[in-house]
Amino acid sequence: MLPFTLLTLCGTSARGLVPNGKYVGVNAPMAANMQSMNYNCNAEFYAYEDVKTCDKKPSPPEERPDSFTFLENLHILETNGTSLNDSVIAQNVSYGDNTELPDKM
Repeated sequence: MLPFTLLTLCGTSARGLVPNGKYVGVNAPMAANMQSMNYNCNAEFYAYEDVKTCDKKPSPPEERPDSFTFLENLHILETNGTSLNDSVIAQNVSYGDNTELPDKM
């Protein structure tokens, strides 16, 4: 149930149908360049296993199953362990920068 719910949320978010959490009655903007994705149980399993090590490094492509299909987009949100606030989030978000995403994704 979670994968379907997550994909549904991503789709509605991409179309600008999700309410903005800060302004009542206003939806978040539509995605300008969101890649189409399909849910894959194997990808979820390998991503979960990789995250358990928490080494903050991309895994070598030869160690990934089907490295032409499963790609990694690594972003580390550096915090000091306190709760996140708007300024911390803003420092870690860059709108329109997709340099980490390969063209074939």
